[in-house]
Amino acid sequence: MRSAVSAILSSPAPESNMSHPDYRQTAHDHASLLIMVRHLGSKLNTRNFSRLYERISRQNSFRIKDSSGSVRTISARYVRSYPIENNEWGDFQTHRRVLGLICVGECSNTQEVSELSKIHESLRSKFSGTLYDSCCLFLGLQHDDSFNETSTSTNYVNIISKVVSHPSRTLYYPSLDKCVTLEADLQDFVSSLFWVLESKRLVSISNIDKEKQPFLCAPFERKDLIGMDLESRTHRKRCVGRWRKQVGDLSLQAGLLSEALEQYQAAADVLRPANDWLWLAGSFEGLCAASIILLYPHLRRPVPIQRNGSLTGEGFNSRIRSNSSGVGVRSLPPDIDSNHHFLKNRLKFKHSLGPDEVIEKYHEAVVHYSKYRNAGVIETEASIKAVHVLIEQRKYLSAAEFLQNVVFINLHLSDEEKIQRFTALSELYSQLGFKRKSSFFRRVSAMRCVAPMTTIQPNWTLCYQLLLESIDGYKLSLDPALLSHEHACGWHALQVQILQELTGTARRLGNVPLAIRHASLLVHLLLIQQQQVGSIPILSSQEQAEMAKQLDQLAQRSEMPLHPGPLALENGTIIPPVSLTLLPKIVHFKLQPPGAVLAAQRLMPEDEINNGPFLFTPIQFGSFRKQPTRKTQVEMDFQWVVGDHCEVLIQVINPSSYELRITNMQLLTEDVEFESESTSCIILPPAVDQKTTPTVITLSGIPRKPGLLKIVGYSMTVLGLRNHCKLKSAMPLMGSAFFSIHVVPALPRLSVEIASPNHTLMTISESQSVATTSSVQLYAGQSTECNLTLVNTSSVSVESFDLELVHGNKLCSSQVFSVSVDNLKAQLPWQSGTAVSVTVYVQGASDFILPAITDYLSNLHSGDDSNSLPSLSGPPSIFSRLSNHTTVTCSPRNKAKRAESLVSVRSGTSSVRSGGSSNLRIIECHGNNHVVPRTVAVLLKLQYSGGPGYTAGFCRSNGVGLTVEILPSVIITKWDVLPAETPSHCYLVLDILNATQHEMELQYSSCKHIAIEALDTCRIPVPVERCPLVKLTHVYTEKDLSPEQQLEKIAKICSEHISSLVELKWSLSGVNQTCKASLSGLRIAPSMLDLLHIPPIQLEVELNNEIWSAERTEFICVVGDVLNVTVGLFNALSKFLGPLNLQISVYQDLQNGTFHRRLDTRLLTIGSDHAVLEKMEPNSNYKHCCGIIFFTPGTYKLDVVCSLKISTQNRESKSNLPYDSTNEQHVWKFVPSIEIIVSEPL
Repeated sequence: MRSAVSAILSSPAPESNMSHPDYRQTAHDHASLLIMVRHLGSKLNTRNFSRLYERISRQNSFRIKDSSGSVRTISARYVRSYPIENNEWGDFQTHRRVLGLICVGECSNTQEVSELSKIHESLRSKFSGTLYDSCCLFLGLQHDDSFNETSTSTNYVNIISKVVSHPSRTLYYPSLDKCVTLEADLQDFVSSLFWVLESKRLVSISNIDKEKQPFLCAPFERKDLIGMDLESRTHRKRCVGRWRKQVGDLSLQAGLLSEALEQYQAAADVLRPANDWLWLAGSFEGLCAASIILLYPHLRRPVPIQRNGSLTGEGFNSRIRSNSSGVGVRSLPPDIDSNHHFLKNRLKFKHSLGPDEVIEKYHEAVVHYSKYRNAGVIETEASIKAVHVLIEQRKYLSAAEFLQNVVFINLHLSDEEKIQRFTALSELYSQLGFKRKSSFFRRVSAMRCVAPMTTIQPNWTLCYQLLLESIDGYKLSLDPALLSHEHACGWHALQVQILQELTGTARRLGNVPLAIRHASLLVHLLLIQQQQVGSIPILSSQEQAEMAKQLDQLAQRSEMPLHPGPLALENGTIIPPVSLTLLPKIVHFKLQPPGAVLAAQRLMPEDEINNGPFLFTPIQFGSFRKQPTRKTQVEMDFQWVVGDHCEVLIQVINPSSYELRITNMQLLTEDVEFESESTSCIILPPAVDQKTTPTVITLSGIPRKPGLLKIVGYSMTVLGLRNHCKLKSAMPLMGSAFFSIHVVPALPRLSVEIASPNHTLMTISESQSVATTSSVQLYAGQSTECNLTLVNTSSVSVESFDLELVHGNKLCSSQVFSVSVDNLKAQLPWQSGTAVSVTVYVQGASDFILPAITDYLSNLHSGDDSNSLPSLSGPPSIFSRLSNHTTVTCSPRNKAKRAESLVSVRSGTSSVRSGGSSNLRIIECHGNNHVVPRTVAVLLKLQYSGGPGYTAGFCRSNGVGLTVEILPSVIITKWDVLPAETPSHCYLVLDILNATQHEMELQYSSCKHIAIEALDTCRIPVPVERCPLVKLTHVYTEKDLSPEQQLEKIAKICSEHISSLVELKWSLSGVNQTCKASLSGLRIAPSMLDLLHIPPIQLEVELNNEIWSAERTEFICVVGDVLNVTVGLFNALSKFLGPLNLQISVYQDLQNGTFHRRLDTRLLTIGSDHAVLEKMEPNSNYKHCCGIIFFTPGTYKLDVVCSLKISTQNRESKSNLPYDSTNEQHVWKFVPSIEIIVSEPL
């Protein structure tokens, strides 16, 4: 390729006298009349002349009737200038003759008309040898007739009479826009040329048969006439052949294709034996031209179309050039189409050539032309015509062979003509699809424009334009979006070189913004090539750093601010913007959701919104659904709020080898007003052989209006340039063009301050989701308060507020925390700056009773009296004392002393475990005295709204976490129930553990206190009023209850009754507060139930007809007297009871923990001491009488016990067991026991 360029630039043969080739000639031009249109004078500006010339050029085909009445189609070809050297070749090819001359000028008086006429005459005389007719067109003169030589118009006659010399034809028009008859005048002008041409053709035909014809020759052949034998037969053949060839040219121009084909064929047949290779080649070329007109009638010179490159979608730098073939869209391939024309016209035009024959003849003609050094221009044009035909036939490789021949043709051309030749070759190669070769010749042409050793002045503008048009062939685009980031495309070294040349050319033009634009693209391209797979760096790291430094210096030299948008050149070319999206390179782009306390939430969840009625239809709409399209956006699942500070986190790396200083980095948004905040940073280059660590940059801003906000990219200033980087370009692998997020209307903001009991103040920041205060420590039963202060820190008023306690363990935390917001809601709305407070009450609620043993019920009826844990420390029923040696110790004769002796007021754990000192029936807990503190947490959920956001249905939610550590204080480890002095009361005996590290003062009744050491246990009796029968009536009367279910319900009612009456108050030395311990959840054993509630069977005892009352302490009788005992039973229920077992027993208390019940030798019972009632009706009475005679004096005790037997089916399952009171369902005793003193008779 470079050798071809050297051949073009080398010195040619000096004999050539033909000017430069016409690279836009086609075969159809052989049939055209050449008309030159010249611009006269300076009054008519170039723009108006170009408009008029374009209008004239569109009239290139005329239909003219000949002398026989046939209509011929005459073609015209217009040129603005034409070299006289080429006109001298008119004898060789008549289409090179200038047959018509049209001069265009503007004048307003006769003097100007005369001057323009003189110029016209000089041009006419210059081409007088070939001109058939001429015409002068004047603008600016008023007349009645546009063109009439015999016009009688006074104005026209006066003007013509004053003109010294005027052309044969003169056309006058008032203005450019009023040339109404221009087309008709051109028709007349071309008709005059046709008739002259037709007359010359007829004369030439008549001369063929003459013995001697004029010897036609090319300009360079005239010097060879000397010494030539003009009488030889060969010369005669040459004369005839050349003459026939010229007749063929005239016939072709006259529209007679058949005659032209015949003359060309005849000329070729004559010239071939005469070895006249030049004219033989001309005959072949004419034969090809006539055949091409038949085969490809639309292969015409296209009309140039200028189009703004910015309107095309291929890129900003694309420019539509007038180098296309001009062939319309056809449904058949070109070879089939041309063959169809050939077969159709074969019979009519028998000498017509086929498509392949045309190429063969062109090849033969070019070979013959190459034999003559002076026919280089003819050879070049013939090769180009063949190329056009081959392009039409889509035989691009064959066309490339013809073009390669053109490259090596050495012509004598000026520097401007060489530039034109390189440009023409570039356009032809572009039509062939040889893009890189096309760009090579265009770049050579550009470099020729500014070559130092030329005769022309450097044309940097043309050089830049040619360089700009050559980038496509190197697979380079000025639009960064079209550059591949993944795989190598094109030739990197050539791309870098062409961009460097564009940058240097722009600097020589003095266009600094343009140079900056190309330098930016060069830096961007180097970064792209650096990250492509398998690419080798073109420039070293130092050279790249130097390139970036030069770009920074260019940016500082720019006098005007550099706009990141497209750059428009003077010729209409649009240079697209270049954003340095790889300086730095984005590796992660994430929109930050607002903190949990600032996040916008729906007042009503979307799934609860009523979207209308449900409509069912069996129609399937799947076939009508659109196909899924490519995802163009990433929509966030959270919202931003108007007026809030919003953030986007970007992770970037520096792919270059130099330091990056980034300033004024902001977000680019669309559709919603967004106030972006600027940030700056410095990113150092990565160290050698070390992994690159991304740098995190936070971009922030404040949305000002609600709607769907689109974040399309970011802007920044790097290397002195302002860049607008779109996400689609910066992150091509993201798959979307932008991020979208909904911006909701403005909402208020509340700051929360919490004052804990230890007077510490905690403020919840906006970035926190939930703030947890320091752990508050309380003893079980202790209470405190936390003050929650809310301040409206926004400009939007709070119109709605709600506070909800969200419990982790609802059963536990609901007893610990409580709050009321009625006072806060009454103060709504809260204006900006308003501070309100609410108190959160914290109660150290705890289970003061440890759970009982799991095997309690299984050991309930066991006969084991062991006190080892876990067990019952006594018999399961109080009435087991009738037959058991383990009894309650009481002192005789004194009620107060007896109550104190029921339990040990202060006892250690050793006594409980041993069971030797307090022989009480006590339910024990699991484990030892060590109790682990428990933690209770609650979330105070604040939901508030106001302003436009409240109207739109949005709110904010804030969470305040409170954690309370509840330390153990009072723990009830064991408990039992003992009878009291009166039937309406009983004693609840409790073992109390002080689980604190301090001495505790415990108040267990209104007037009784006790001090308990740290980690010590104390046993206390608590007097309790027995549960009234009214609370239990429904249990006894309820049907379909099993005995176990009945006992369970009674136990529950009794437990609630005890917890409502008993309240233990305690205080510690370090706690300035009286705390309370509750007995909620106290587990009641079945053996305790009959002592805890008023029995449904009420007992009444009469001794010797005196009703015994609990207020009496003793009854005195004499040995030998009969003691009449009458026991009355009353069923207080509205339901019958039975069967009942009544037992009257007498025993002696030995005051050593044992009872003596075998008194057969000391007393006698008259009558039965027990009775069985099968059924006792509701509200009925029953009495049983017996007598007792004491034989020995002493102190005796009388017990009356009534028991309700188990059901029949249960009794059948236990029929094989001995009778035992523990097998009864309920046992009711007359309390207290009656003390009888038997004395000796007086």
